[in-house]
Amino acid sequence: MPVDSSIAKGLIAMLEQPTTRRVFAGAVVLILLIMIGCSKYLTVEFVNQSGKELTICSVSQAVAECKSVENGAAVRLIFHQGHFTVTNEGRDWRYHADVPEPFEKYVPNNGDPVRMVITEDLALYAVEHGMSFDSVTDSSQPVGYPVMPRT
Repeated sequence: MPVDSSIAKGLIAMLEQPTTRRVFAGAVVLILLIMIGCSKYLTVEFVNQSGKELTICSVSQAVAECKSVENGAAVRLIFHQGHFTVTNEGRDWRYHADVPEPFEKYVPNNGDPVRMVITEDLALYAVEHGMSFDSVTDSSQPVGYPVMPRT
């Protein structure tokens, strides 16, 4: 549908006004800053303290992202709805882990990963920001943690 030339001329005249131009430019800049500042995905960093090499997958209905991780090493994955699988020597363990609460205690800055550790008994522990992976205990865990695997 063609644009009425009088409407187009009116819009151009309005944008030529200094105040309107500043407001419009400010709105565009604000929208761009919000888009840049917001991370599209929440990530999770797993530290493997299981004593064996693992393959960890973050699973959603549409995609599975998998990475191998040696004992003592860390790997980052996208937090797809909190569904994870861990594989070792042909055995699979499934986990469902909600984002730990209060969120700010575990992810204080936009873009920081949720930090988790997998122990020898394959329990999944949430790690507070600033806390070492080695100092995690059952009593330091948020509601729903540690998460035990389902086979």
